[in-house]
Amino acid sequence: MFEAKNAFVGALLILRRFTVFNIKFYAETEDSDYIFGIFLLPILGLIIGLGSLAISIFKFIYEPMFIGILIFIYYCIITKSNNLIATYKTIHTIIRPKNNNEQVFETLAVVLICLLYFVLFSLLSIRAVLLAPVVGFSNLLIMSLLIKRDKKDTDILKYCTRNHAIFAFVFSFVITIIISYKLTISLSLTYIITGILMNYFDSKIKILPSSTEGLIIEVSQILFLILSYILFLYK
Repeated sequence: MFEAKNAFVGALLILRRFTVFNIKFYAETEDSDYIFGIFLLPILGLIIGLGSLAISIFKFIYEPMFIGILIFIYYCIITKSNNLIATYKTIHTIIRPKNNNEQVFETLAVVLICLLYFVLFSLLSIRAVLLAPVVGFSNLLIMSLLIKRDKKDTDILKYCTRNHAIFAFVFSFVITIIISYKLTISLSLTYIITGILMNYFDSKIKILPSSTEGLIIEVSQILFLILSYILFLYK
């Protein structure tokens, strides 16, 4: 049974892992702290998205491209670019042999992701920008059901259960319906496509690197934004 201590410590652990807020505390951590804290990930995504919303409002005053830059800077600062760095590490682990120090492809991949963020943040509605972090963090928990590899080296996935995935799935759809029911199409397609990709990815690797968590979040967010833009073009 969860106690107040689990809720408090779990929240701090999630903040330390995924945001710039490196809050120090001296309580001993237990597995139950992490298990409870993981439930807060979709909610953390919503909070991060609300920060983007506050900046996006200025699109009505300033150039959208300028606001897109501000949102991207905000995202990098609030997350300490942890997910982008993890994406770089995951790509490097997968495609490069250990004795090869060249890092051109990984660098280009991350640069492309950054450019996509900048362009999509500039072009898309504030609703899609708000929902992107919710989708990213929620999908991390949902994808845990599809990954069959040993997760012992991961920070979050090893604690994920079916209950976490169900909560993330329901929460993301409820929030999306409230904010913009049309974007449930982008949300559904994001989960389907990332599920197919993760199933393929899981079949090709032997060891699941801990940085995979950041890759899942970034791919989910970018894919959701791209699909939302396509939906916007053909609405």
